[in-house]
Amino acid sequence: MKHMRLLLQLVLSVWLTCIPASMAAVSGAAKAPSQLIPDRAAVSLEILKPAPLVEALLSPAFANRLKALPGYGELAAGPKLRDLQNVVQLLETTLQTNWQTIVRRVVRQNAALAFGAGNRHLLVLTGDDPGMLRGLHDLALQIARSEADKRGQPDQVRSMEYEGLTGWTFNGKEAHTVIGSQLLAASDAAVLKAAVDLRGPQASGSLADRADYQAARTAAGSEAVALVFLDLQQLRNAPGFAALLQGQAKNPLACLLLADTQERLKTARWMAVGAYIENGGLTLKAFSDATIPTGPAASFSQVKKGDRGLAPNLEVPRQLAVFNVHRDLAGFYAAKDTLFPARTSGLIFFENMMGIFFSGRNLTDEVLAETKPQVQLIVARQDYDQSIGVPEPQIPAFALVFELRHPEKFGEVVEEAWQKALGLVNFTRGQKAEPGMILDRAEHNGHRITLARFSASDIEDRSRVDSRFNFRPSLALAKNRAILSSTDQLARDLLDAANKTPGATGSSTAQTHTLVRLHGTELASLMRSNRLSLVRGDMVKKGKSQQEAEAGIDLFTALVGWVNQATLTAGAASDGPMAEVCISFSKP
Repeated sequence: MKHMRLLLQLVLSVWLTCIPASMAAVSGAAKAPSQLIPDRAAVSLEILKPAPLVEALLSPAFANRLKALPGYGELAAGPKLRDLQNVVQLLETTLQTNWQTIVRRVVRQNAALAFGAGNRHLLVLTGDDPGMLRGLHDLALQIARSEADKRGQPDQVRSMEYEGLTGWTFNGKEAHTVIGSQLLAASDAAVLKAAVDLRGPQASGSLADRADYQAARTAAGSEAVALVFLDLQQLRNAPGFAALLQGQAKNPLACLLLADTQERLKTARWMAVGAYIENGGLTLKAFSDATIPTGPAASFSQVKKGDRGLAPNLEVPRQLAVFNVHRDLAGFYAAKDTLFPARTSGLIFFENMMGIFFSGRNLTDEVLAETKPQVQLIVARQDYDQSIGVPEPQIPAFALVFELRHPEKFGEVVEEAWQKALGLVNFTRGQKAEPGMILDRAEHNGHRITLARFSASDIEDRSRVDSRFNFRPSLALAKNRAILSSTDQLARDLLDAANKTPGATGSSTAQTHTLVRLHGTELASLMRSNRLSLVRGDMVKKGKSQQEAEAGIDLFTALVGWVNQATLTAGAASDGPMAEVCISFSKP
């Protein structure tokens, strides 16, 4: 199975060039990786149950997916991978077994990778065959010496003695050791020595000794096949992480969308993400010790007592994504001076435009207070009118759906604001000598749609249609909903979906305030339709050749198509995960 040999070849290649150096010993009881990771680690990734993950990667279904990837044949026939194939063949001959068995035996028990300050890191692999691991290391040592001799730097591969163990470095920097069926590999000798010092039965100061790590393991439960642990107290002192939090805090849109997430990251001591394999799919659950924020930066997203929580999802044909949130927009805007003391140009522009559209009404009390906390953003591929043609690029349709408290009174206010907005767009386009939109009315199943369209009478070549024909801005009012859509087609689909969808449902006890769902197969279909535009974009922005751009776009499109659905849910529950991602995969 040539296609799967590539995986082991890549792993072996990384080991020889990137992983920290190791020390070798043939005895000693294997300890759990968390017991060997020093307690100052800021981030750790543990594979607690390798078997399900390894078997999934070694399965025929995954092999077929790899073989079907664009460019797989060229990659497999390349000179570098041919060299690696030779290494794998040598490995199989030396250890007298196939590479799949080697992988299973070397990581059968567990594996972990931890990171600390100063780019320090530690890798721990635990198998069940000391002889297999020893043979693997001896072969790697032989290859490393040969490569060092070719470079004229034989002294880069050397050994060291510590606590009765023999350690090795393959490049003069990294350090690693083999202890029975366990490999310890570190970024430098100091990190490796710290891990070796934790081997003793009375040793202390490991990650496993930390109360916050123990709490994370308890929260993730025994069913987790992998666990990521984050020491947020350390990470908040890291410049990049701190800058990310500060940037989000200053961005009104990020604050609105992320809701209480950034507040939790500011106060929590730790966060953990557990991975679970369920029904052939992958589930990720995020846990934290943070309490539910009570300030204005989070209260606008929390489900109040008696509130119904999220609105039922509106499902339409060719749907790419839905962003379904519980957000008190009036509460959010009322707290803007507390949330954003420094008024940004974007916020000022927004207020000025809203003042024009809503005729000077108070934005908090007379506009946003008329909306309920249930808001949805729906994105879908378009089914174009062939009498006009297909524009390039193809931009998906998108729509915001608001629920109104007094639709009979506020509906006309919304329609007036919508017509003003379309008039402003036409005025701006006219100043640029660009075609304007024609305002029109339509009806769908008894519901009136206010729309704007571009005239198609001046199209000379139907095979080259301007991108403006992706848009037919539309407003539809149905029951207690206001639908603001980029096309009347999506507005009609949403009217149908609203009539089919039952009324108020949802659980306030779940405290779910955010649901995001992506449809990977539909997204991949859109990417294939826009392949030419995407390739051109890569060539212009990244300076790639056409062949490189095509290969990259085709590969990414294929990988996106692997995902059937990906669903994120987040909430403010006091127990259970604060966020969960469920990924189902399409059939090969």
